[in-house]
Amino acid sequence: MVTYEEPTRRMRGADRRSQILEMATEVFGKRGFRGSALRDVADACGVTEPLIYKYFRSKRELFLATIDHATELAFRAVAEEVGAAGTGAETLKAFARVFDGQTGHKLGTGVLVQAAAEAGKDPDIRAAVTETITKRLSTVRDLVVKGKADGSLSAGVNADVLSWQLLSTVLAATMLAGVDVGFPGVAAIFEAILAK
Repeated sequence: MVTYEEPTRRMRGADRRSQILEMATEVFGKRGFRGSALRDVADACGVTEPLIYKYFRSKRELFLATIDHATELAFRAVAEEVGAAGTGAETLKAFARVFDGQTGHKLGTGVLVQAAAEAGKDPDIRAAVTETITKRLSTVRDLVVKGKADGSLSAGVNADVLSWQLLSTVLAATMLAGVDVGFPGVAAIFEAILAK
């Protein structure tokens, strides 16, 4: 019996570029820049390697784009979760829930950890990591300042130190993903840190 299969629908350029970024973020997040090949990304996308070059001139350019993409993913997820939160402390706990239970790769945090490992070897990667960490840190710091102002966090807390502590927890969760060391989760650690 002969069956007819629908021809595979071709993706529009913007959709294909988005798919490549999604898959590259996952691949680079798990294997790192040096441990990944464009062939791995192409295979994850179900396309040929030359098609990747239609959108990105090199593996390095794609890697740099995944750092920006990871930042967008994280900010979008955080905005959705913290939108209804009230106080600064509640908003920080909502922020933690975004990353809780994540391997980090779904929100692109894995690629940021991998990029940090490459930052000493490439000035453009270092600049991209610096920019995204600065954005993330600024967001957390704004929430800490909000908590101090509304009284949900101690007025005496050092906003810079607490912001680094909280952001470091998110990054540590990503590095420990898949390692059975009894990590209690980002939300539980935020709860303990923010307890008055």
